[in-house]
Order: sequence, then structure tokens, then C-alpha cells
Amino acid sequence: MDMIILAYTAVTWPGLLSLALTIAILAFRLPVFSSSVYAPYGSEPLGPFIRPLFAMLLAVIAGSSLGELLLRSGEMAVGTFAPGALRKGIVDTHFGRVWLIRMATSGLLVVLMLFSGKGRDHNGLRVLMFALAVVVAWTYSAAGHASEQGDFTVRQIMDLLHLLAASLWVGGVFVLALVVLPSSLVRGDLMTIAETSRIFSRLAGFAVLVLLLTAVYNLRVNVGEFKALWSTSYGLTVMAKIFLLYLLILTGAFNRYVSVPLLLHVAGGRLEPPGPVGRFIGILLDNFRRHLTVPVTLIFGKALLIEAALMAAVLLCAAALKHQTPANKVVPPAKEQIERMTLTVEEVPGGAQAATATGTAQPRIKKEFR
Repeated sequence: MDMIILAYTAVTWPGLLSLALTIAILAFRLPVFSSSVYAPYGSEPLGPFIRPLFAMLLAVIAGSSLGELLLRSGEMAVGTFAPGALRKGIVDTHFGRVWLIRMATSGLLVVLMLFSGKGRDHNGLRVLMFALAVVVAWTYSAAGHASEQGDFTVRQIMDLLHLLAASLWVGGVFVLALVVLPSSLVRGDLMTIAETSRIFSRLAGFAVLVLLLTAVYNLRVNVGEFKALWSTSYGLTVMAKIFLLYLLILTGAFNRYVSVPLLLHVAGGRLEPPGPVGRFIGILLDNFRRHLTVPVTLIFGKALLIEAALMAAVLLCAAALKHQTPANKVVPPAKEQIERMTLTVEEVPGGAQAATATGTAQPRIKKEFR
């Protein structure tokens, strides 16, 4: 991985992480959460933190996007920020136009959040803000490899669904670990922790299903041959992401079938039928639950922090993949490339004058900025 890819990854990663948190925060404020979780217990854990946290996250998204724009403009200007390079990067490239949409949508989100703080926060406004956050997520798909064949293609939509599912899961865990859990513990409100975790665990299960299905599609489109997983830097990054995702699923399963039922039991909440898997795990862990001496919230908090750390690493891999050349488009080594591009004289435009003495033709590689 060369330095320019590392630079792109460094500026993109904070933006992806902030986007995931933004989408999760807005999802937590949708009617499905506010009516099912917060209203019955008279509390909204995100209330005291929502506006400053939201403003900080959008500022990070804007700063990350500006850094990526500067890198792209500098690369177009062959490493120097010549006069007009930034304007050219915005006006003359697909990324620049998508970047403008991202900035405008983020600004509108800030305005709506300030507007909602004056006693005008209602479900319609919350749904609108979540929809705008989806538009911001779309700009990340539209600015990457998924837009090579145009906007709103199947490939781009699958990439967007992948990003949204990851954001709901990743951001939800961060919100639970860094906002809901600490603020509810201060108030001694275990019921909000338990009920929020219960509903989020169901949402996370759906998000994981979408994430895996879209990941299989993206793997087929961007990797192609199986051997490319270990013969290209893109493939190695994909393998690292898959391994981290495997650890994440294990940690998430622990929270779903152990931590959340324990929280509900301690808080006096309603235990749902856990299904065959849950009943089997419940039998295995029944003795553990009876002799538990460590506070349940401590177990849950540590599990969430581990899950959050793994998710941050997954997003780091995702940021790197956005700027690496897909494995199925990596130029093969020179010898193999020449063998594949060997042409007969009749196949070469211009006849013998256009072919080499051995009948081979050297490819011309032109880098384009979209």
C-alpha cells in the first residue's frame, strides 16, 4: 500500500466513523425507538448530548471530505496545488459534484437539528433528517468504485445498502457504549439500557444479514478470482475485513444471547422467547447466570467496547478499500501482461508497424479522474 493510499485512508476513516454514528443517532430517534423505548420510561438517553455530538460528527464529516478533495485536487495537479486546481477538482470531476451534494446535505442537517431544538422536534422532522443522512451515505458510494458504471446502478445501490447496514450496526454499538450506557448508569436507569439494547439487538441482526448479503455481491464484483484475495493488496485488505467481521459476529452473538437477557432479567423487563439458539445457549449458561458476581452492566459495557474497537478496525479497512484498485482490475506483472496481450499482426491496428518484432503490444495506461 503506497503513501497516497495511506493518506486517503487517514482522511476517509474519521468521516466513515462519523457517518456511522450520525446514521445511528438519527435511527435511534426514529418513532420505532422513541415510542417503543423512551416514552414508556420517560427518558431519552441521547437528549442531553444529541446536539453537540451531532454538530461534532458533521464537522468531522466535512473536514474529512475537504481533506479528500484536497488530496484528489493535488493528485490531479501532479502533486502541486496550482491555482485553480481546487476549483477544477470540484467543477470538472464526478467526485467534486458529489462532494458539493454532501456538503449541502450536511449543512441542511445542521440547520434542521438547530431548528428541532426550539420545541419543534417531531417525528416527521426526525424521519426527514434520517433520509438526509441516507443521502450523505449515498455520496460515499457515489464517490467510490461503485459509481464506475454510473449513478443509481445495481452495484451502487448494493454498496449503499452495505454502507447503511454497517453504519446502523457500527454506529449503534458506539451510541450504546458511549452515550446510552454512561448516561443511563448515572441516573440508575437500567430499564432504558435493557430495553434499548433489546431493540437494538434485533436491528443489529437485520443489519448483519444485509451486510453479509451485500458483502458477497461486492466480493464477486470487486475481487473476481479467488486467488486475488492473497495476491493483491486489495484482496489482503478484504481478508482482514472478513476476519474482523467474523470476530464481530461472535461478539455480537454474545451480547444478543447473554448480555441482553441478563440486563433484562436484572432490570425486571420482559424476556422474549429467545428461539432455539437462545434456549440452547440459555441452558449452557444457566449455572453461570445463577452464580454471577460481576455487575451485568460491567460485562455488557466491556463487550460493547470490544465490539466498538473491532468495528473501528472494520471501518479502517473499508476506508482503505475505497481508494485501492479493486483486485479484478489490478494490472498483472509485466511478463504475464505481455503474454496475455500477444497479438497477431492482423489483430493490431496498423499492421506490422504497430506490432513489436515478437508480435506483442504494450498497453497504454491512462489514469482518469471522475
